[in-house]
Amino acid sequence: MVYHFIKHLTKAALLTFYGNVKIRGLHHLPQTGSLIICSNHTNAFLDALILGAYVPRKMKSLPRGNIFFTSGPVLRWLFREVGMIPIFRAIEGKENLHRNAATFQRCYGVLANGGAISVFPEGICIPERRIKAMKKGAARIVFGAEELNNYSLNTRIIFIGMHYQKAWRFKTDLFLNCSRAYSIQEFIELYKENKVRGINELTKFLRPKLTDHAVHIAKPEYDAFYNQIETLYIRTLIDQHGLSKDNLTHRYIVSREIARGINYLFDANPEDITSAQKESEAYFNELNSLELDDGILQSMPGILKLLLKILWTVLGFPLHLYGLINNYIPAKIAKTVADKVVKKIDFYSSVTIMAGICTFLFFYPLMTVGFWLATGSLALTPIYIITLYLSGNYSAYYIEDFRILRSTISHILFRTRHESRFNELLRKRASIVDKLVGLKEAYQKRTAK
Repeated sequence: MVYHFIKHLTKAALLTFYGNVKIRGLHHLPQTGSLIICSNHTNAFLDALILGAYVPRKMKSLPRGNIFFTSGPVLRWLFREVGMIPIFRAIEGKENLHRNAATFQRCYGVLANGGAISVFPEGICIPERRIKAMKKGAARIVFGAEELNNYSLNTRIIFIGMHYQKAWRFKTDLFLNCSRAYSIQEFIELYKENKVRGINELTKFLRPKLTDHAVHIAKPEYDAFYNQIETLYIRTLIDQHGLSKDNLTHRYIVSREIARGINYLFDANPEDITSAQKESEAYFNELNSLELDDGILQSMPGILKLLLKILWTVLGFPLHLYGLINNYIPAKIAKTVADKVVKKIDFYSSVTIMAGICTFLFFYPLMTVGFWLATGSLALTPIYIITLYLSGNYSAYYIEDFRILRSTISHILFRTRHESRFNELLRKRASIVDKLVGLKEAYQKRTAK
């Protein structure tokens, strides 16, 4: 009961924090039988909560063990209820590694009973679009369970690539990409012949499969250029291929191809892509110095569209104000907690969402009782409860839309006051896009051979 309550509560919280959440390929997920779910790990303990919220099967997860030591008894109880089994890593201290024997035994029992376990085989959480080397823990769990059960479990593995637009940014998108289920029978045969070889080969198998289902940028020095290309060129690519910019699957496919193209061209055609990279870097540095945004620069609205946006903003203000009044205090508390507690950016959204769940669970019932006592109306109270969440969500979108509107107006004013500088920026932008078109064509020709 607690598991399913937290599952639905987490889903509601995620839909509040992130703009859109979509999982692709969920029909591949086996509904029964022993299953290992392998995912990339970029967003602290929120990754496990997201999988628990969106994967329909009940599953166990393996968070790092030290959170059980640093949390109070209530949180430890909650971790157990939602299926968390602590795993201990050498990076957090070797004194607890002996506890992993008990963890592995519990995992063997889960698989023996036809259960599912979510694992992050990279064994480390870093907020980057890069699949790291795989650790051997997942393979050891699988083979250990199979060996104890005479290799009769038919354990399967699926891969779920997690693609955050910006994991720590409010109202950005989250896309989950699910693979088909893979049998491990061939690796079991290797394991029977040689245990070390079997574990090593299954571990090697994991990384390319997970990479296929995620956006993977080969080297850190490509990261900034990837982000710049997404800003400059993704809309053009989406339009050229007849796709929709509002479809998360389409955006993911194009983002993945951008990453693959960058990885390939830095190896095959480094001079041309390095030239484009330098030009792009100079352009974005200039935009930053002028406090301009390329996303707005490339889609400046006409006067009629701008007036409609202003009218919509004015008309929507009363509803925004209602949502703000009812949700400001719990939202502010959650943000303040995250700002004060979080030292690493990869924990920001995790702490914000968990703090938000706690504060809203406290304030919403309190506010509901207050409304009922003030009005004495049992008919209006349920309506008020519904409007709390809906108006809060609307207010969050309104704030983001208002920020974009203000920025758009400032860009229009810049264009009016500095027309020649503005047109020069557009020429620089067009030059970079032309180079990107050439790089795309070179990539397509070379990979088509």
